[in-house]
Amino acid sequence: MLMFSTRQALIVGLLLAYAWDSYGYVRVWSSELRLAAYVAAHAPEKPRARLNLGRALLLSGRLDEAAVELDLAEELSAGAAVPSWDREDVRVAARQNRLLTAALRALQ
Repeated sequence: MLMFSTRQALIVGLLLAYAWDSYGYVRVWSSELRLAAYVAAHAPEKPRARLNLGRALLLSGRLDEAAVELDLAEELSAGAAVPSWDREDVRVAARQNRLLTAALRALQ
């Protein structure tokens, strides 16, 4: 018969809880789109999160949704709480990706 001390049982219980929690994130990390959507859902006011979601949608061929997220990323990048270096990076990247979105739409 296997006998555990209270301390050992607690450690095993914690390890199982952490393993279960980690398993829940496997699905989130299964694709770039899922990860970007997860981050944007948990940080909806962050322009970089919206930019990354827009890029992932663009790469998935979901051009209309990508355009919405890229517009939102640029809009959020103008916020006072966004550092100036990040503001400009997001603004430029959003515009470049919107141009790519428009070009891909024209090819359809």
